[in-house]
Amino acid sequence: MRNSVLAVVLACVFVSACGPLGTRPETTLRRASLEPATNLTDDLISLPRPKGRIPAAVYAFRDQTGQYKQAPDSSLSTAVSQGGASMLVKAMNDSGWFTAVEREGLQDLLTERKILRAIDQPDDKSGAKGSVGPGTGAELPSLMPARVLLQGAIVGYDFNVSTGGLGVKYLGIGASEQYRKDQVTVNLRAIDTSNGRVLHSISTTKTVYSTQIQPGVYRFIGFRELLEAEAGYTYNEPIQLAIQEAIQQALLSVIVEGVVRRSWDLADNRDLANPVIQRTLAELNGRRIEVAERARADNERKLAQADAQDAAQRRARRAQADQAVISTGIPAADAADDRRPAAPSASAPAPVPAASTPESVDKLAAEAASRPRPAAARRSATPALPQESFHSVDREDR
Repeated sequence: MRNSVLAVVLACVFVSACGPLGTRPETTLRRASLEPATNLTDDLISLPRPKGRIPAAVYAFRDQTGQYKQAPDSSLSTAVSQGGASMLVKAMNDSGWFTAVEREGLQDLLTERKILRAIDQPDDKSGAKGSVGPGTGAELPSLMPARVLLQGAIVGYDFNVSTGGLGVKYLGIGASEQYRKDQVTVNLRAIDTSNGRVLHSISTTKTVYSTQIQPGVYRFIGFRELLEAEAGYTYNEPIQLAIQEAIQQALLSVIVEGVVRRSWDLADNRDLANPVIQRTLAELNGRRIEVAERARADNERKLAQADAQDAAQRRARRAQADQAVISTGIPAADAADDRRPAAPSASAPAPVPAASTPESVDKLAAEAASRPRPAAARRSATPALPQESFHSVDREDR
């Protein structure tokens, strides 16, 4: 038994040494490297070329979440990076669609231009102001204007959107795994600087995963021999990489939507079949189709509710009409027949012809007196029959 337990422990140690559990923190002796590429960096680089680069400016990309890091890390440090503008400018350069002009550090740029003019003016032989280099006479070029202004912000960061885990333990040997998911939301819009119109506005969301794996052994292998071993591995996805990927997705969506809406053009229209453009376009159209389907379902539900209300109102009116017929004591069939002209009553005397003589009148009166009285006249002196026997008496008379 002891040998089997030791074999299991050695196997766990071997697996942890070969896998992520055996990964040790990197030391500072390792040389710095370039920032790792995200899942969308290759997509931005592989975009087809535009008809012409678009001069674009980014003034700021602020943090509007109002979130701070969770305790016990820090209650004063923000949860997200404040370098959103730098990430956006890098994404613009990677895409090859924009010519980024400096606006975030514009004051520093203007100061340097003033220094250039101040250095050049004392030695300027030609008398031209604003030249570059002492005595060269070359004028300082003007700043490049931006045709499009890219504005945006990190609008949301939610902690613990979902958490969970799984653990198994048997005879003191087990392992557990836990995870946590956060969510960051970014908004980006393109503005036409000539009239201030918002051309496109896109919001993207990126999840931030954190996982923890922890195996352990706690078992008595003898009367006084206790074996206890623990290991652990935790991985937290870097938040700045998640923000950078969300910004790249927003910029990619803005470019593709601008191509479709003819805000800017491709160098070759056949490049519209590019896989990156088609994939992004399918995502944009899928979202619109989903919204349209949801609106159609809402309209159908409202129409069904209106039809049900109309049917209920018709049943209520029919029930009221039946109740009114029952309260008056007249069957529905006879109530409908009330609209017909009334037939002459059997007890009513027959009309006398206008051309009759007194002798004929006396003869007709004698014949009427000798004729037997009808059943309706006999019933006039008897009490009214119950409602349910009305039709049976009527059938007997027929």
